[in-house]
Amino acid sequence: MDAVSSSEVVQTNIQSKFLKKAIGSTLLIALGVIIMIGSSQGVMLPLIDKPEIWFQRSGAIAVLIAVYIEYIAQHQLKSISALAYEGISLSSSYSTYFDWISKSCIALAIIGTVIWGYGDLLYLVAA
Repeated sequence: MDAVSSSEVVQTNIQSKFLKKAIGSTLLIALGVIIMIGSSQGVMLPLIDKPEIWFQRSGAIAVLIAVYIEYIAQHQLKSISALAYEGISLSSSYSTYFDWISKSCIALAIIGTVIWGYGDLLYLVAA
């Protein structure tokens, strides 16, 4: 009976770790989007920079965040597969969620790259 409860404790701890990674990844994606939107509105604009340059720089930050979170998502997806092989089953929603995070990171990286390369021009056209 202790083996069953010990197994349940291990599985609960693993699920808790995956949940924390999922929440953290989602918050970082939101941070990347907020940085791009905030910089387009001139939030925290240094006095020496023009708003279009600040917006362009936000693309680099978004790409950095996207690459980091993509690494985390891929690591978590591999871990889910490895745990399943060891007999520890996690909810399929974790795989679905980290797959969604991975796709969101690709979109954030593409948008960030476009902003990083052409953000100053996009800003001037939109203004």
